Amino acid sequence: MNAAGAAPMHLVWFHHAGGHGHSYRAMAASLPASWRVSLIEYPGRGALAHLPALDNLCELAACLLPQVEPLAQGPLAFFGHSMGAMVAHEVARQMLARRCPAPLWLGASGHRAPQHPRPAGERLHQLPDALLVERLQRVGALPAQAITANYLNLMRTDLRACETHHGAGSGAIEALPCALSTFAGDADPLARPQDMLPWSRQVSGTVRHHVLPGGHFFLAGVRRRQVIDLIVQDIEHARLIHSDTHSPLTHHATRTSSSHHARFSHRHLEDVDRR
Repeated sequence: MNAAGAAPMHLVWFHHAGGHGHSYRAMAASLPASWRVSLIEYPGRGALAHLPALDNLCELAACLLPQVEPLAQGPLAFFGHSMGAMVAHEVARQMLARRCPAPLWLGASGHRAPQHPRPAGERLHQLPDALLVERLQRVGALPAQAITANYLNLMRTDLRACETHHGAGSGAIEALPCALSTFAGDADPLARPQDMLPWSRQVSGTVRHHVLPGGHFFLAGVRRRQVIDLIVQDIEHARLIHSDTHSPLTHHATRTSSSHHARFSHRHLEDVDRR
């Protein structure tokens, strides 16, 4: 879809709370073969299990900047699901503050807009273990046998980072100069479709809102292909607008997508050959 000789798109993928970089390897495998993809890992898990997990979103984003900033030499896009949406947004904000080129597209999935944090009385990281496990099982985070004490500690840390983050609530914060797409499951109890609409205030570019059938992890299963199609369509649309500063801004909503098939480029802390 890119013009001949154009620099390849680089998509940076940020994972959900309690997850890890490889959580979305299967989805990334369906992205265009010409793209490069970075599956970012947060401290406290996977290859970074030797480092402490961070319960402050600003500190976490700052920790990830050395991985992400060098990628801004070419066309760059961010996608994050659940906690990943918040991390992606904060990383983009910090890049902008450092006068580093911001991504041309931000995909925010399964998390309410950052200026509308979860009310104090509804914060998941404050729940007792039994109630937290029940909520995690309800949204399909993990089967009961996989919820260990270590996993709960990591989940609490990740949830605390998101639920206590106030950096995006200030009216003095500059909107990101990029396009935005939101993705919501129509039965997601944690991030309802209407909770995604205020994300549009975080950017100055084109906004598209997508609602798909499913709960909090609607990305998985039979809808995976549909989500990938929408991501590809929206990034390519944002890239066209980015290359033409006179293109008008438009707003869309959709529940459908076209088919798209492609190979996979994977980056996880370092470039990996995807062939």
